[in-house]
Amino acid sequence: MSCRTTASRLLLFALFLLLATAAQAQPSACASEPCVNGDCTDTVNGFSCACYPGWTGITCETDIDECESNPCVHGVCLDAVNKYVCDCDPGWTGINCDHDIKLNCSDAVANPGLLWPPDHKLVPVSVLDVTDPNGGTVTITVTGVSQDEPVNGLGDGDTSPDATGVGTTNAAVRAERAGNSDGRVYHISFSATSSNGGSCTGTVTVGVPKSQGPNGGPVDGGALHDSTQP
Repeated sequence: MSCRTTASRLLLFALFLLLATAAQAQPSACASEPCVNGDCTDTVNGFSCACYPGWTGITCETDIDECESNPCVHGVCLDAVNKYVCDCDPGWTGINCDHDIKLNCSDAVANPGLLWPPDHKLVPVSVLDVTDPNGGTVTITVTGVSQDEPVNGLGDGDTSPDATGVGTTNAAVRAERAGNSDGRVYHISFSATSSNGGSCTGTVTVGVPKSQGPNGGPVDGGALHDSTQP
């Protein structure tokens, strides 16, 4: 081996050692923690950031706007980190405010629906079968009670008022009717509200037959008289 060849190899080896030492001495680009919301990896030309969910940008500095796609169908979108929250308009519910809150008052019934015997006592009556298809808690409020016979008519015992409970969750109506009529029918009006925001109104009826049997009634003559009047 010639002296020139040996010298060249020694020179190349020395250059390699110099470059290796320089590389080891070069500080990490990730040392300054440039990735605000992500993990940093050193690269040949600097660094690379792997952003956490919900963040973007060279240094993961930008919060991704999850509301940009307008996900809240009937409500206001509130952006958060890697998620959004919908503030629904009245009458709507669901993650995206896309479920219409509808209460069904059409199937409501009074319990009890018939009163017997006609002993002139006030009987508590509740409104049942008002439902919220979205699973909310339903609250009933009695808004009025009327009847098809006068409050103090002939042959009904001269007791008044014939109903109480307006403004509460249950009514109480008097078990009486005129002895010379076809029975009495009470009309209990109510409003229903749901914890989800829905509402509806309706009316249920309670009857006091003239007598027991197939022809005892009662026959509804309409909501003619305010049952709560003295």
